[in-house]
Amino acid sequence: MIKKYDNLANRRAWQTWLNGQGERLIADGKFGPMSIEATKRFQAKHGLTADGIVGESSVSIAMQHGFAGFLQSEVLTPAPVLHNKTLLLSAGHTSIAGRDRGAAGNGLIEGVEAVKIRDRVAELLRAKGFSVREDGGDGISEPLSKALKLIPGTSLAVELHFNAGPPTATGIEVLSLPSRKKHAQLIAEGINQGLSLPLRGDKGWKSDTSGQHSRLAFCRAGGVLVELCFISSKGDTDSYKANFEKVCVGLADAIEKAS
Repeated sequence: MIKKYDNLANRRAWQTWLNGQGERLIADGKFGPMSIEATKRFQAKHGLTADGIVGESSVSIAMQHGFAGFLQSEVLTPAPVLHNKTLLLSAGHTSIAGRDRGAAGNGLIEGVEAVKIRDRVAELLRAKGFSVREDGGDGISEPLSKALKLIPGTSLAVELHFNAGPPTATGIEVLSLPSRKKHAQLIAEGINQGLSLPLRGDKGWKSDTSGQHSRLAFCRAGGVLVELCFISSKGDTDSYKANFEKVCVGLADAIEKAS
């Protein structure tokens, strides 16, 4: 089973890639017992949970070893597009080890969590009927330069981050240009419905030139940059871990309202 973008072409691509790793599968797109066992062997070899399900971590490791990734355009049963709007979701850092994965704290890595949130919120927004662009395939985030190129033509572009600071620092903030202030505040409130953390700045909004920030490229291009909570705060991360699905739902609902 491929967790995301599960279709015949992508199952064949995964089987073909496994064959290049020494397996002997028939690349017919039928994900049967032999494909599951081959996937488990790959996962065990790389220290992953050997469940035979091709999820974010498996794809991330595979791409580090030459796998090209899955095609988003070939999903067999896409949700109908009900809104005449296109959204962009970007994970601010990558989940790939050895690259810029952002800050870390309390057992979390910023890039890994940002990609998880991006993929789940994108799924929820597509179910609402939105066309959603992402800055990478299943479990992967591309460099910021790619996300910037995806902004034109979107009604709202959101980049996901975690804040870092002293252990006592806490709360939610969303940075943008003043013209996106109301959008930022709606998103901050949506996150707050899941995490129940303080809203920093002006009801969760901060200018992209405030504090340590200075003319953030994503904001200057018209996007909003989300600092979900402080990865350096145990209280913040405990709330996030306990409420992952709730915060994703709140974020998706808020993006729908803001768009």
